[in-house]
Amino acid sequence: MKFLRVLLFFLSILFGNSSFCQAQEHENFSVSGSIVGANGKQIYLFNGRDSLATSRSTFIKDGKFEFKGRFNGDPELYILQMADKAQYLEFLLSNSAIKVEAKADGLKGARITGCVDDSLRRVFNGLLFGKNNRDLEIVSDRLSAADLTTDSTVILKERKRALEQEQNRIVSSFIQSHPKSYASVLALAMFIEYFPVKESEANLALIRAQGKTYKKLGEIEARLNLIKELEVGKVAKYFSQLDTAGREVNLSSFTGKYVLLDFWASWCGPCLKENAYLAKVFQQFKHQNFTIISVSLDKKRDQWLRAIKSGNLSWTQLSDLNGWDNSVAKLYDVNIIPANFLIDPKGKIVAKNLKGVDIEERLRLLYKGSD
Repeated sequence: MKFLRVLLFFLSILFGNSSFCQAQEHENFSVSGSIVGANGKQIYLFNGRDSLATSRSTFIKDGKFEFKGRFNGDPELYILQMADKAQYLEFLLSNSAIKVEAKADGLKGARITGCVDDSLRRVFNGLLFGKNNRDLEIVSDRLSAADLTTDSTVILKERKRALEQEQNRIVSSFIQSHPKSYASVLALAMFIEYFPVKESEANLALIRAQGKTYKKLGEIEARLNLIKELEVGKVAKYFSQLDTAGREVNLSSFTGKYVLLDFWASWCGPCLKENAYLAKVFQQFKHQNFTIISVSLDKKRDQWLRAIKSGNLSWTQLSDLNGWDNSVAKLYDVNIIPANFLIDPKGKIVAKNLKGVDIEERLRLLYKGSD
């Protein structure tokens, strides 16, 4: 399955042992609870984006602890962690009263109350990661096999398409059933890559109609506008970035060729797997007016170069070593990797996010149509 930074964040909020805590009528927040067998131990509360060093902390006294404060802005992921770092609990924090009951050796199995949408979280868990998702994973893995016949590939691709459509339907139905929930805001943000633009716009409008003013809604709207600029048929956005030798490379210099603009990173397992297909496609079509430009979201130059060498990636490789803040990735609204855009000789986007054999098939169709 695709490497999803947004998905991992969403999972940590909605699944496992965490609960979604919908904002209630509280001016401040409190996180309190009892932890059996942890007397005298230090416990920390900190934002998931920060570190233990910048956290709030207190000591567990008589088996109890409490944090108080005021929360501004959208609900956010927070972590409750014991001093030994072996146990931690993740949950979404807003100005609400959250209570935790746990054992020192089982903080991940804690019971959380004060989170009115915990039952909703369980329902969403079952819907999103139920049989449909398991089937999708199986089909995706099978499509990666090298021993498939043409007929098998066609059948599996049709099955995968149907499962993906069903997954979208499940998420969209959840949003439409719970438009007041912040969980729906997160669900829309996560699946905006997969929904048709009109469906995303309709879901966004439905949530806004509930009178919600979450900052993330503005971020979703901005992303939607960017996605529309990058739809198939639109002109690709030109950019320049340095290659492995420190030379500036411009997309405009590839006008007249089919270009697969690929986004990846050395630490992304699915990307490394996809690179094997890219290497095959590059060898097949490099003499047919086709090339690949790979943009890495790495931060460490040595890891980037090592992955290029070990994967035998002999096409153009670019990076500014800024990770997810890579300027080209931001220009192309890349929030999931691997990701790619197929650009035609006139500079127009003709396909997006092709995987495996799909790249080869699309190129053959394009070349056939240009004969």
